[in-house]
Amino acid sequence: MDGLVNWRWAARDFDPALGVADEDLEAVMEAARRAPSSLNLEPWRAVVVRSDEGRERLATAMLAANADRVRHAPVSIVMLADLEAMRDVDNVVRREAEAGKPREYTDGLPTKAAVFAGGAMGKAGDAMRLGAFALAATVSGVALPTPQPAEAWASKQLGIATGFMLVAAAARGLAAAPMEGLDAHRARAAVGASSRFAVPLVVALGYAPGTEMGEGAASARPVPLGSPRRPLSETVSLETLGEAFPAGGARR
Repeated sequence: MDGLVNWRWAARDFDPALGVADEDLEAVMEAARRAPSSLNLEPWRAVVVRSDEGRERLATAMLAANADRVRHAPVSIVMLADLEAMRDVDNVVRREAEAGKPREYTDGLPTKAAVFAGGAMGKAGDAMRLGAFALAATVSGVALPTPQPAEAWASKQLGIATGFMLVAAAARGLAAAPMEGLDAHRARAAVGASSRFAVPLVVALGYAPGTEMGEGAASARPVPLGSPRRPLSETVSLETLGEAFPAGGARR
């Protein structure tokens, strides 16, 4: 796993002549589907764009070099954050009940979900929910989740799924590039999504130039130069922020 994580990088370009096999694409999307999800609400959708026409439409929504990544990659995945995830809460409750969750849990699930996902009234519902939370936190003095718009919460959940997707892609020798440089309005239009959805990310997927293929799989992966990162000692602390991790101080 260490080697896999270290091999993964955000590809700067793709070989348009090398397609992504259906089984590889399905495995990548299945990894995203199985990612952890708060209350199993899964407040995101993904639209896989593979056709020449679809990729060109999407490219017009991307900024700068991201447009060429979408044009050259055989697959781009538009990640949509659901701003009205409560519309699906009845289906979530049903699935949880069918999975054997106790009645006391499923009965309380809609209330718990509303804390994070809000209602189904978009920004107006967000404003009322955040105001009620701020008042409750002030009056009660108990620990409560920090109020945040539904888009912030849904985007966090989507980010977890995207991380799983990127690791699964690397496991199959696929290069990937998660991109947030985009025009969300145009990206929604390119895939036929309504304003119910935000577009935090588009992920381009394929093979980097120079990849050698053998029997339909990547037989020799290009070895990218690892992107620079802060040393572990500057990123991770032990117990309180600023305390050395691991104990005795990190050397990396």
